[in-house]
Amino acid sequence: MKMEELPSGLNAFRDVFYQHDKVLECISAFNDVLRYNDGRREPSSLAISGRAGTGKTTLCSHLLAPFKAEVFEEPEGIRKVIPAFYQAVPGVATIKDLAQKLLIRLEVSDLSGNRTQLTERLIQNLKTCKTRFYILDEFQHLVDPRKEKTHATVRNWVKDLMNESMVPIILVGTADLLTLLEGDEQLERRFRRSCSLSEFALNDDFRKVIIFFTKRLNEHCSLKAADVIKKSLFTEQMYAATGGNMSATKDLFVESADQALTKGDTELSDAHFREAYRRIRISSALAPEGVNPFSQDADRLGLSRTVR
Repeated sequence: MKMEELPSGLNAFRDVFYQHDKVLECISAFNDVLRYNDGRREPSSLAISGRAGTGKTTLCSHLLAPFKAEVFEEPEGIRKVIPAFYQAVPGVATIKDLAQKLLIRLEVSDLSGNRTQLTERLIQNLKTCKTRFYILDEFQHLVDPRKEKTHATVRNWVKDLMNESMVPIILVGTADLLTLLEGDEQLERRFRRSCSLSEFALNDDFRKVIIFFTKRLNEHCSLKAADVIKKSLFTEQMYAATGGNMSATKDLFVESADQALTKGDTELSDAHFREAYRRIRISSALAPEGVNPFSQDADRLGLSRTVR
């Protein structure tokens, strides 16, 4: 019988963050944004794009982690400092709705008033909370030809909000985010810094991902990797199973490790991955439907025999 809760070590493994070159580029660009903004000039902001599962959400959590909210007791009362926060842009976004959501993130209870009043309240609270930046995720939701008039109004409001508050914004979204920026000169000018996350190619970089995950599993769960996992064929099988997608690769490791731990195994083998692939659906898989990559040899996978 499967355990009702994941082992603590496996939960810890789910939080591991592999900082490959593209992630490091994003972190460097983010640090530059903070360095270049002094609250006196038009904020320099950052756009981060990438397909689903390439690590955008994990990166957002990493960027936010050092910036904890604090409460100070002062003679005039309690003052909250919220240096950073995260907000996803809803699929159907209006200025009023987005303004209210941002105010909630700043722990403001008064959400009444029209959009002008809400905007003024938001700008004031961004200043009093000493907010250094905030993340607007799923910004590609503001790209929809059927709602272009409404979405253009919201995008212009975001630009004005950034200019009036002097607080930089980190925009995050799919590849459509870059299309949006390229089609809006004023928005593009405010987001000159941009970086993208993508799937890995079948090369040594992807092999390093597998090595990283196997090492972390051993550290957190005392699960050793079987010799077969260290071979080139396993890398090709994993690539066929995930298409080089970071999230899918980690999900397979988590499911496989759960199988091993539930059975009391001390070694993680290709059999665990074969069962894991059968249990979960991976949309980025390159293997044909009904074919389990972890049951195939290199010739049947149809990928390069050599991991570059």
